Amino acid sequence: MLRLFLSGKKCPLPKSPGTVLISRSGGLGDIIMTTPLVRAIRNHYPKAHIVYLVGLEAAPALKNNKDINKIIAFDEKIIFGKKIGKILELKQKIMALDADMCFILDKSKWWNVLMKLSGIPVRVGFDRKGEGFSNTHNIAFDGEKSELEYYLEMADLIGARIPSKATVFNLKEDDHRYARSFLHEHSLDRKKVLAICPGGAKNCGHAFPLKRWLVERYAELINELPTAIEVVIIGGPMDKEIIDEMKGMLKRRAYISYDASLSENAALLAHCRLVLTHDSGLMHIAAALNDNVIALFGPTPALRFAPSNVKVIDKHEEYPPCYDIFGNTSACQGYEGMNALSAGEVQKVVLKKLDTQ
Repeated sequence: MLRLFLSGKKCPLPKSPGTVLISRSGGLGDIIMTTPLVRAIRNHYPKAHIVYLVGLEAAPALKNNKDINKIIAFDEKIIFGKKIGKILELKQKIMALDADMCFILDKSKWWNVLMKLSGIPVRVGFDRKGEGFSNTHNIAFDGEKSELEYYLEMADLIGARIPSKATVFNLKEDDHRYARSFLHEHSLDRKKVLAICPGGAKNCGHAFPLKRWLVERYAELINELPTAIEVVIIGGPMDKEIIDEMKGMLKRRAYISYDASLSENAALLAHCRLVLTHDSGLMHIAAALNDNVIALFGPTPALRFAPSNVKVIDKHEEYPPCYDIFGNTSACQGYEGMNALSAGEVQKVVLKKLDTQ
């Protein structure tokens, strides 16, 4: 019945749209992965007023992005809590934009339906096993390649030139100044500095601690590193408990930054020689700013979520990812893929990376 009344009919793509809406919910990493598409849309429609609809927690991922004219940040709790009144208010905000077209980057049919009900005439989205029925244009989604490749397919669908596949996280000079000051204050300017991000893997709608490597493994790795390698542990306020736990296991010096802003910590990631983390928002931020990143993967498929410029370490041959294309984690109970990664094998990759710099 839903399909009958809300099905979308293919229509011509606008040649010069006035307002273009891009929508994506999710965490920081989810948003950063969309930035090459945003750049392609801007290049294809240089005169368009581009609006990005994004959750409050992930909105900082788009800060200072020159390809976007306006950011509308909404509380994702209204979606997860099914607060119909608030969702209708959001629909009114979308309708008020009078957008000529939209790019729906979530895979869920409910986002597709919301954009149709909001009266946007051209709706480009994904068809995940039939969920794109209300869109006018679809990219088939089966989860068999990287998220970035699906977004670039979308750019290709509208005939947009893809100037670069590099993701974007913009920094200001003040952010770089913080990073340089931090390194100078601790006499790390000329040393080999390994940044470690042990937290994350949670956002407003979803916590997925199985994506994290064990705190004791990170601590074991740090304790066994040569003294010539300095360590900076980076995270946000929500990571304080994890970082404090890890700090208590350390037998050697490590520096900590979790009181800084997201962009200041991002600059610190950019200035370190090497970054070690797992599938998280900070992994995507680091990869956008630094080509020397090691990422540990377990329940989520590196094929879909790993940036192309990171070194992936996983045990997927023995422990295949349990996170499916619908975002379900029910098959992850008892998953041991991250626990199977030893400190020793990760340390070998860390040392090899640092030795080649």
